[in-house]
Amino acid sequence: GRTRVRVRCRVQARARRALTISYEYLGLATAESGDTNGALELQRRGLEMRESLVAADPLNTDLRLMLNESYRYVGDLLFKLGDRQAAQEHYRKQLALTREMVAADPSNAQFRSNEAVALIKIGDIEANSARLAQALSHYQEALRIREQLHSAANLDTNIRRELAEVWLKLGDVLDQ
Repeated sequence: GRTRVRVRCRVQARARRALTISYEYLGLATAESGDTNGALELQRRGLEMRESLVAADPLNTDLRLMLNESYRYVGDLLFKLGDRQAAQEHYRKQLALTREMVAADPSNAQFRSNEAVALIKIGDIEANSARLAQALSHYQEALRIREQLHSAANLDTNIRRELAEVWLKLGDVLDQ
């Protein structure tokens, strides 16, 4: 009875999770082939499924990280298509989700790194829209996070590269 239903629900959830990964990879491959609209449709399908999976299991960190990626991928594609407002909405959802995760586990470097990425993405939209003060604010916040990550793992070359990326973006905004 009930045990069968629970097992079936878990199996269905795992199958839906796997399907979202397929949509993600198909979307990435489609974008790589130059079909941004097709990639966006695939990424949106995965995003919708991930949102429903997280709604059903809101404490599942793995699903929340996957949803975070989906918000970023959809935002990136929308930005590429010139829909800055919709892109920014997705980046803001990414930031809100990431901040919830950081609040639950402030020492998690991956969560903090994701927070910096979302701030940079929002800063990019602001810079592209000539809202330089807002872009500067987002980049500065991302810089603060990445400097903290660097101080905790100063030999990590990826963190050094990410830190340099923020400095370049700050320089670009200050040059305008």
